[in-house]
Amino acid sequence: MVKTMDIVPFKFFLILFLVAFTGCAGTWYGDVGLRKSKYTEKASDGSLESALSKSSGRTITVIEGDRDGYHTEGTGMQFSLAYETEFLVQFFRYYKLDYDSLHYVYSIDGSDTVASNIILKTSGFEYLLGMKLWLLHPRIVFRHNTAEITSISGSYSDSNFWVGYGIGTYYEVYNNWLIYVGYDRYFPVAMDPLFKINTVEYSVGVLYRFGSLGGGGGDTGRTSKFGNPFF
Repeated sequence: MVKTMDIVPFKFFLILFLVAFTGCAGTWYGDVGLRKSKYTEKASDGSLESALSKSSGRTITVIEGDRDGYHTEGTGMQFSLAYETEFLVQFFRYYKLDYDSLHYVYSIDGSDTVASNIILKTSGFEYLLGMKLWLLHPRIVFRHNTAEITSISGSYSDSNFWVGYGIGTYYEVYNNWLIYVGYDRYFPVAMDPLFKINTVEYSVGVLYRFGSLGGGGGDTGRTSKFGNPFF
């Protein structure tokens, strides 16, 4: 997997979240949900083995495994604190994902073949800012995460900053309880120019409306399922 630089700590997202709701009336939510992720890392030009050869300065030949790139799927959990005003909704979110193992057999400079399993685990914090358009909420996403990568060459950690976009919707099933689904697509800000990386993620979970701040025109006493859509 390609390493990228550690740009912004997760505290930035928490500060942004806290500053954004200051002085605005609105409603607080908490959520817990499940997440499914599809991670894709492809060569910008040519095959995976040609990109790896250029990156390492050695001749790498892929014997077994996807020669187009790294493609793996993962599942995990997410926990959020959310704040909704009349036109906007924000999330400060923690998540954790475990991806399926990737199996490769390769040779380096014509050496004997080497088998390696690549295991990827990620966790991190996100800030989501969405616009409320009735039931649909288009949004932008900022993420700071840490990837734990294990292969035959050992284990290492890598911190990354990502930006993305997405959309979500919800339905209230009981007083103050809602279910939601979401879709988001992420791109790393800094990466090796030899590779293209993106992550597509789907989420489903439960929201609970637990408090509000009065004054200033926010929505603080909803009873309608569709009167002021959220997520």
